[in-house]
Amino acid sequence: MAWRLELLAASSVDPVVRLRLTAVVCHFFMCRRGKDVLRLMAADISFPADGGVAFQITRTKTDARKPGGERLAHVYPASTFTTVAYLPVLLLQHAVTSLLTHSPPTGRLFPAPAADPGGVLTAWLRAGLRLLDVTAPVGTVYASHSCRGGGCTAMRTVGLGLDAIAQWAGMAIETLTSSYNDALAQVSPKAHFFFGRLLPRALDLPA
Repeated sequence: MAWRLELLAASSVDPVVRLRLTAVVCHFFMCRRGKDVLRLMAADISFPADGGVAFQITRTKTDARKPGGERLAHVYPASTFTTVAYLPVLLLQHAVTSLLTHSPPTGRLFPAPAADPGGVLTAWLRAGLRLLDVTAPVGTVYASHSCRGGGCTAMRTVGLGLDAIAQWAGMAIETLTSSYNDALAQVSPKAHFFFGRLLPRALDLPA
């Protein structure tokens, strides 16, 4: 579903819709808490010359090591499987560029009420799904946790270990396995396109 939402964001002529769907897609591939995504500033985002995106997240109690004012740096690298421009990165670049035309680098990338970040992202997700004419299957509810859980599950299907997923998502392995991973989900090409880039790279050793 994140795949269709990113395509919808890219094709939208409404800047508010595009920005909100960009936040939803970021929630999926960053796999962080809702408030981590909504706290992102333009200054937290950079784009390495070789592609991909680097982002910083405030350390929390669920991260390894003691929480504090320091920020965790993550690098979402360019893909080794394709040279096609990666749409979520392009959406983020557009969001950062647009913000910096009228705000300082410390401006929030996704302006939203701070009181209920999960509720905000849930509302933005469901609005996007309505535009796609998508309804949740019987017995299923689409909420902000769906993005984080979907991202964690997709990482597991492409072959990332639970320890690596937990580190990326900033959660305990026990929380990951109990609440954010569908152990029966099957791998898909779209999951590989999102997360295959996080797999260990082959090491080219000299003969």
